[in-house]
Order: sequence, then structure tokens, then C-alpha cells
Amino acid sequence: MLQASAPFTVLMGALLLRESITGRRALGIAVAVSGLLIVGLSRGSIDGWAPFLLVVLGAFGWALGNLASRQAQTDRPSPW
Repeated sequence: MLQASAPFTVLMGALLLRESITGRRALGIAVAVSGLLIVGLSRGSIDGWAPFLLVVLGAFGWALGNLASRQAQTDRPSPW
């Protein structure tokens, strides 16, 4: 669940930043989403859906941060 932000980052990068999704990336997204579904179905039935959904929302927020850091630019780059 710690890497749940990866598929979100790739998908939002394609939608918002017009990045390309290659066949390899699409396969990776499919595998990641499949894994999330498996974990969600197994944990959701045991612990309830709220903890799982909170983690997924946290991953979505992390993906937004990844996209924001890609777009961040400075007027004066540091010489260090």
C-alpha cells in the first residue's frame, strides 16, 4: 500500500501533464491496480473499508505532490 501512489502519478501525469502511457506503463498500472483490488477486497472485508480508503486517498494526495514537484520551477536555481 505504500506504493499505491505510483499508478495515480502515472495516470494523472498522462491526464494533466500530457505524458505518454506506453504499453509497458499500462501493464504496470494494470498490475498495480490489480494488487490494490486484491488487498482492498481482502482487508476491506476484515477491517472495514474506511482504513483502506484513507490509505488510497493518502496515496492520491502523494501523487498530487509528485506532480506538483515535477512542475515546480525556480527563478534562480541554487549553485549548490
